Amino acid sequence: MSLLKFYQSISTATSPGKLFAAFLLATLSFKTHAQMRTTDDTLAPIKDVVKHSQFSPNVRIGPEWKKPRGVGIGFLKPSERNIVPEYRSQTTEIVVEQNKLFNPLLILHSKQPTTVLITALLNYQQTSFTLDNREGLLHEVTIQPGGDYEIPISLNINHCGYHDLIIAAFIDPYNSSMDNHYRASRSGRVAGRRTVIHKRGCDTINNNLPATLKGSPVPKDIRLNLNANFAKVSIDEHPSQLNQQLYTDTLSSGSPYQLRSWVSNLNGRSASDYALMFFHNYRQIKIKKRSALKFHLHPDEEFTSLLSTEEALTQGIHQLQTIHVFDPYRSILEGEVRAAFVFSSPRIAIQAR
Repeated sequence: MSLLKFYQSISTATSPGKLFAAFLLATLSFKTHAQMRTTDDTLAPIKDVVKHSQFSPNVRIGPEWKKPRGVGIGFLKPSERNIVPEYRSQTTEIVVEQNKLFNPLLILHSKQPTTVLITALLNYQQTSFTLDNREGLLHEVTIQPGGDYEIPISLNINHCGYHDLIIAAFIDPYNSSMDNHYRASRSGRVAGRRTVIHKRGCDTINNNLPATLKGSPVPKDIRLNLNANFAKVSIDEHPSQLNQQLYTDTLSSGSPYQLRSWVSNLNGRSASDYALMFFHNYRQIKIKKRSALKFHLHPDEEFTSLLSTEEALTQGIHQLQTIHVFDPYRSILEGEVRAAFVFSSPRIAIQAR
């Protein structure tokens, strides 16, 4: 089934059974197309990458406690390396003493050999951090299957109080495919881990997000929900329309690129706040002059925003993606978050010539 036929089947399905069947067929098709990967030297430069081709003696490849289903990320106290994961301390909320760094071990594992670019988002702003004693904004690591990589990570947190931290791994970052099916796939593009850090000294919530924006009702004739997606810039057409969905594009270099971000809570079970971040070649780009957007969606509401790369596109293939999470600055440990995962849009490719 092609991508076009999939969306046609979704838009014409008249029953939940038909909708599920169309989704299942498309999932199998996307899995096949996702294997059509090519890598060459046409990617636009990716700045600020620290390449970890070798690790220091401080890094251990520990036991494979369970077979991973994909790429996984976690945190571990150094003193608990040899404890079975089920009996380790929770790392959903971590306390950092005054005048101390956030410095646990970062756990990485993968089902198959995988290259990732790892980045840190502190209070929804991309920030430099140290991985295996090397500092940088983006860290390239190739994960081999067979055990948990336990890598020292440290991050300086200047202010006391509560902070939201995301460690995200962009998977397969150097793939230059311009195949629409590969670019439309949502599986395996970003792995991430959220945690709340409490730095001793005060109980202030270090909220770095702008005022909460409101969503708008999904039009009654729209039945397609892609969760988070990109669309072409258009005033008159809904971003769910086939001719508006954006996965690849080709244009002349020398100008910034504009597009729309579309987030939908169609048929959602609950309302929640969203924090949305935008990335161009894995570097965070401001949205409306802020590091992230915050908006609230009730079930059957959506939010659309105009985005721009800000900088003119140089020659090469540029990759664009959004990351979003539910209920920022709420307690994950206390169950206040709708789903404590890190979500992403497809990673689209724009070729500038």
